[in-house]
Amino acid sequence: ISEAGVVVIEWADRIPHAVPHESLWITVRYQSEESREIVMQCSGDRYEKIIEELQKKVYNKHSL
Repeated sequence: ISEAGVVVIEWADRIPHAVPHESLWITVRYQSEESREIVMQCSGDRYEKIIEELQKKVYNKHSL
């Protein structure tokens, strides 16, 4: 897998041996008809930095 690429695997928890140690898990949970919860979990410096940057953008001073 190239560092520049992205691979999305639905139901990756069924094949954990195929998922690289450094990875970003994104879980979308159904809350209601009009609401979803997105949970991100990572392992590895690369993905920790991605989540940190995303949090800065999402939770800036203009956020609710």
